[in-house]
Amino acid sequence: QNPPELHGDRRERDGKERWRRSCMSLTLHLLPFAQPAQRSRRQIVLDLRALSTEAAGALKSLAHTKNHCIHAQISEEVPDPPSAVLLTSARPCGHSPERRPPEHAAVFSGMLARAPPAPTLMDQGLMTPLVHTPRAVLITGAAGFIGSNLVHRLLQLDPRAHVVGFDKLTYAGSLENLADADPQRFTFVQGDICDGTLVAKLLREHKIDTILHLAAESHVDRSIDGPAAFVQTNVVGTYAMLEAARTVWLLEGAANRLAEEGQTVRFHHVSTDEVYGDLDLHEPGFTETTPYQPSSPYSASKAGSDHLVRAWGRTYKLSVTLSNCSNNYGPRQHAEKLIPTVVRKCLQRQPIPVYGKGENVRDWLYVDDHCDALLHIVSHGSQGETYNVGGNNEWSNLQLVQKLATLTAQAVGTPAEELLDLITFVTDRPGHDRRYAIDASKLAGLGWQPTTEFDEGLLTTINWYIHKFRSEGLVEPGRLGLHSGTEGP
Repeated sequence: QNPPELHGDRRERDGKERWRRSCMSLTLHLLPFAQPAQRSRRQIVLDLRALSTEAAGALKSLAHTKNHCIHAQISEEVPDPPSAVLLTSARPCGHSPERRPPEHAAVFSGMLARAPPAPTLMDQGLMTPLVHTPRAVLITGAAGFIGSNLVHRLLQLDPRAHVVGFDKLTYAGSLENLADADPQRFTFVQGDICDGTLVAKLLREHKIDTILHLAAESHVDRSIDGPAAFVQTNVVGTYAMLEAARTVWLLEGAANRLAEEGQTVRFHHVSTDEVYGDLDLHEPGFTETTPYQPSSPYSASKAGSDHLVRAWGRTYKLSVTLSNCSNNYGPRQHAEKLIPTVVRKCLQRQPIPVYGKGENVRDWLYVDDHCDALLHIVSHGSQGETYNVGGNNEWSNLQLVQKLATLTAQAVGTPAEELLDLITFVTDRPGHDRRYAIDASKLAGLGWQPTTEFDEGLLTTINWYIHKFRSEGLVEPGRLGLHSGTEGP
């Protein structure tokens, strides 16, 4: 592209060269929706229909970057509706954001107004290739902690997506987690992932093009007491899911039929950082090439399921991606987990159990950030690749419990010392891993970063549980000075 026409002696002398060195050119094409985005050194091609309102706002904000303004023009070849838009940004204009030339704003606004209105997943990663667009999505474990948050997040970010939630509704799953899901775009089916016949039926009936496989037994203590259920669900269940996808997508030709409509298929498997074993305090974080050394029946069963997914990808050419994530926190987690347990104990003024000396270290990530990472991997990740997902946010168990007690005291209006005094050290569990830490630089290179500050996420989580425990009668409304202003959403 040629530099813009510049006027005045000084600008004629050096403006064009400065423009060549510093300006960024964006060519935005309104491609058929399923067509992947492309990228080159000087331009980006993407589908404007894959931009949400927030993403459009992000593009508008370019007009405020470094005192540059946006100049946009419609390509001459554009039919009606337009198929391409040329957008050149960072054009030096010497105007503050408040004095931006109105004709530029008008052209840019007009361009956005002509774009088909369909916000979807492309809020993040505008600079990375789009390789898959989820449309009909099957989420296993949809009534659980991460699964239910993923359902809500996907429906929120992508109004074109239709989601089938699949869950056995064991102790860890609850339909209350899905109560607010849009019934026009969400269908719930109760069932077992080990039932391959049922899974295949769902893939056919709903023309599923994307599977996000989260269903798993995940509590380490329970895996020590009863490992059989973990092998059955995590290993045999994942095998059944893979076979159902292979049967319907590949053997029955559903993937080819979807391809004729411009749609690809993808099977994403969600795993844990625990498959890598543990680390010393000063070792670098796990990478995607860290050898597997699982320590518990839970992590061993997840390691087995990871290997199955990779094998089906390599042997049968099933389109798969994998992710291994650090500890999650946020709303809708089962009450037996660490953070809800600590909040409940604080509210009930009961001893807060901490294993050993509380020296075990974990990397914590807010659940919405994890959901965004999963959707980003599904849309932008490469076939057969694994991506580590972490918060770069390490805390020892004791430090975390102390922080939770302090923030809970703040939320309910009681002295922090009263809750900190509840901390009680108990016998450590067998095979307790010393430290987990994730190196998520590979995923960062794909365009994802966590965005939730730890204190912000914890306060949101604490207030959500205060509201939940009060509504369930586990905590009296007046206890610890609770008042209406402390309730969560």
